[in-house]
Amino acid sequence: MPDLMAQAAQPSLVELPVWVPSDRTAEFYQMIGRWLQGHETQPSPVAAVPAQQAQPIQPWGQDKDQDRQLAESLWEEFSPAARRVFAVIWKHGSVGANTVAREAGLASIHELAGVFNWPARQCAAAGRLLPCTHSPRRMGAETVYTMDGNARSAFSGPVGRV
Repeated sequence: MPDLMAQAAQPSLVELPVWVPSDRTAEFYQMIGRWLQGHETQPSPVAAVPAQQAQPIQPWGQDKDQDRQLAESLWEEFSPAARRVFAVIWKHGSVGANTVAREAGLASIHELAGVFNWPARQCAAAGRLLPCTHSPRRMGAETVYTMDGNARSAFSGPVGRV
């Protein structure tokens, strides 16, 4: 006999295909996660910074000494998972998402968006781009993450201690 009380307590779920800008995927997943847990879905602290107060975002490689110091500082702010992910990308230079997830000890590639979320905000607050980029994903193709020579040079100190 089916447990009618248990069925009544479960919400009816509907699959909704949603298009999200690729650079905001992590933010979307976090917002939905907070919403599903019953929390308010306020914008992130970095998004709330008025544009005139935000630093201009620069690529890595403009000032190598400053980049190294900034990389050291940011590395301390990154979560352990983010450090592992960046270390894998740094080691390979260019690497597929499946390899990144496996070598960083993540359960799946789907965790990568969440791992990149705060480092992207921390880098932006410091006036730098995220130290890696990803290839646009085509249907059925694996996402590839790349860290250029400038970012690899900047992060060589902290990554070398992993």
